[in-house]
Amino acid sequence: MVGQAAVDGEMPEGMPDENWDDPAHSAESTAQDLDCASPSASSTMPVEDMREILTAVTQHSDLAAALRKKGQAGRAVRTLERAVAMCSRAEHVHPAVAVEAARTRVNLAAALSEAARHREAIAHIRKAQRGLDQILAWAEQCGGSDAGAKQIAGEASALRCAALVAESIELDLCPGATDDFDTMLNDTLLLRDTLTPKNRTVSLPQIGQKGRRERQMRVKDDNASKTHAPGAMRSSDVGGEKRQPVIKLSLRPRAAEERTDVFSDFLRGVEAERVARLGSLNDNWEDQAKRRLGQVHRRTRLQLELSGDNDLKEKRYTSTGHQVFMKAMKKANKCWSDPSLLQEAAKENATPEILQVRKLNRQLYVKPPTPPPPPPPKPKMDQSLVNNLRSNHGRSSIKNEM
Repeated sequence: MVGQAAVDGEMPEGMPDENWDDPAHSAESTAQDLDCASPSASSTMPVEDMREILTAVTQHSDLAAALRKKGQAGRAVRTLERAVAMCSRAEHVHPAVAVEAARTRVNLAAALSEAARHREAIAHIRKAQRGLDQILAWAEQCGGSDAGAKQIAGEASALRCAALVAESIELDLCPGATDDFDTMLNDTLLLRDTLTPKNRTVSLPQIGQKGRRERQMRVKDDNASKTHAPGAMRSSDVGGEKRQPVIKLSLRPRAAEERTDVFSDFLRGVEAERVARLGSLNDNWEDQAKRRLGQVHRRTRLQLELSGDNDLKEKRYTSTGHQVFMKAMKKANKCWSDPSLLQEAAKENATPEILQVRKLNRQLYVKPPTPPPPPPPKPKMDQSLVNNLRSNHGRSSIKNEM
């Protein structure tokens, strides 16, 4: 896990925090926002909460890795998507969380690539690259005296190299995705001004009402058409195609009752439905186990009932087919096709194969040579020595008697 760092520089302009849009935001307040130990940072995101988020993201990543090893790419993708959602809520608080978010997006891209969803993988990889570029720019502004910033910058550089390699691999797997993502990037840059700083969604008019800017453009178009003479031709119609009017959406924030993030509401609803469905499954798991067991019993009983039906089997597994196959195999066998060998086998009450093996054994058997007789045992003591000892013993006994 990336350690916490004391920050001396400013964050780049692209970090997803609404406070960076204020030009009066100073370098000192920026450092306080990024320092998790400062009071201003702990008021918005305490250190304990950020550690809990990083721990939860690590656990989700480990679980996703285990699921990928088991071949469950879909569950791994859903697990990493939840981890990315947790990181995206707090990645503007500290660069460590932003680095963890980029790592999780790269892992999510790998899982999406295994699931053959290459375009989504490229999108997550490029989003991770943008976040890492912002972290590296922030680290350059901090200077070389901050050890924590160096550590974060080194990890961000390694992740950026991995992201570049992953992007090149995905572009090779999906060649037509380069032009599509370039177009999407241009559209994103053009529509950046239409995003509100609060919810990051496009300001749309209410249902059944036309936008104020659109009404003004239509009124201008009608007035311009009235000013032209009936026989005159507009300059835009000379080239043979009509020029589309450029419509800019209003940057005015919506009313308080309209500030609802429909995407977050949808995700919360999906998560609530999933939790409710899992809860209902856990409540009646005994009934479901009994139902599955009954289905297994019925299927097994049906298979046993149909096991005696020859029409449902292959011909070689029927009794008649078995006899035909055995006759053909006997004809192909040389031992069973030799009548003389069959007669000899019948006399010895053995099969032709065993009789043939015995014949071959008699022909190939070589009697081992007779071992030489064992040498006679050597005497324990020489006979002359024994006689000398006896004679000496007799002389000594006679002297004692005298």
